[in-house]
Amino acid sequence: MKKVLFLWLIITVIIMWGLPWLGVTFAPADAGMAVCFLLWYAVNPAYSVLSGVYAGMEIKKRWWQPAAVAVLYVAGTWMFFEFGETAFLVFGAVYLAISAIAMLISGLVRYSRSGKDR
Repeated sequence: MKKVLFLWLIITVIIMWGLPWLGVTFAPADAGMAVCFLLWYAVNPAYSVLSGVYAGMEIKKRWWQPAAVAVLYVAGTWMFFEFGETAFLVFGAVYLAISAIAMLISGLVRYSRSGKDR
């Protein structure tokens, strides 16, 4: 169990910190904004959904994972872009909401399939 959570944490750090760093460091100046839009509107929301679904498999043990995704996102963007920028807090809140909704839906589906409600 701890190995799986450690792997999840490593993947989250790579996506939320590593990809922005790669975008800032290696993308040409004229393509930098396109890379940011790709991260903000495609990669990060998709990962938020996947992380929420994973957390929904065992909500009692993994309830904190949606918040961890949002916190790591905000910390990563503040490190590589501008510290204290409130727009990144809004994106973090949206990613938190996406993850939490996916977690709840995944948990409800798992609960209904287990036959506990019958």
